[in-house]
Amino acid sequence: MNSLLIALGFAVCLALIALMAIRLCCARRKKSEQLQGVELLQSLQKLVVLTQKHRGLSSGYLKGDKALLASINQLRSDINTARQALTQAVQLNYNERWTLFLNDWNALLADYSQLTSPDSFRRHCCLISNLLNLIEDQAIGHQLVREAIVEHPEINVLYRELLLVSEYVGQSRALGTGVAAAKRCSSVEKIRMQFLLTQIESIAGDVLNRLARGYQHRSGPLRSLTSTAESKCQQLTDSIKRELLSEDKVTLEAIEYYNLATESIDAFVAIFDHQMLGVEQSLRQH
Repeated sequence: MNSLLIALGFAVCLALIALMAIRLCCARRKKSEQLQGVELLQSLQKLVVLTQKHRGLSSGYLKGDKALLASINQLRSDINTARQALTQAVQLNYNERWTLFLNDWNALLADYSQLTSPDSFRRHCCLISNLLNLIEDQAIGHQLVREAIVEHPEINVLYRELLLVSEYVGQSRALGTGVAAAKRCSSVEKIRMQFLLTQIESIAGDVLNRLARGYQHRSGPLRSLTSTAESKCQQLTDSIKRELLSEDKVTLEAIEYYNLATESIDAFVAIFDHQMLGVEQSLRQH
């Protein structure tokens, strides 16, 4: 009887040890996948930023500012480098969204010399929308969600709302750069710009406040970053109202407006990079 109890106890201990080993292995695998996801999201976001820049400069170039071509060519080289690096990521092998981006980007370059500014804008927006959806897919697939990372309750905001408002600013940069290059804002462009202006003004503040509230316990650097983003956004929206929507004759230079809008986007990107670094550090500490 004693031998049976001893054997049973031994078996229970072995089962518990095996269960703990399995749980530890699963936890390590989960953390590894999450860290891979952080790296992938950072790389995809950099590609988004480069594609947004290409859209913005293309709007100015196709509206007559030929001096922008050298910068466009450099961006294409940078995009090609980023694209090649991402092609090595096994997570994107046979991914439909990634394949679609590659095909559509090559098609855009092939058609570039025949594109009008509106066509270029539309096709760039489709490329970027696809990349943003890919980022969200990969974030969820790698368990980069608030339920899985309790130290970062607003992580979902980073790759959804924050990147969305940054894209609205990016679209306003592209439209405004084209308007500044052409020295006039058509009625259609005014409607589109007013829409983007409304979206930026209504969403940006809410997104920045949500991030600040979610990280109140450690919001020092983040508070400074969100304050900068708020200030840059205000400067941009003021310029849109004053320089593009209120004047019949636009005097603002295309590159001047492009750079002003870029400062706002850079401020949002700085928040994304800072918070994703925080996510990575949290994962490595556990």
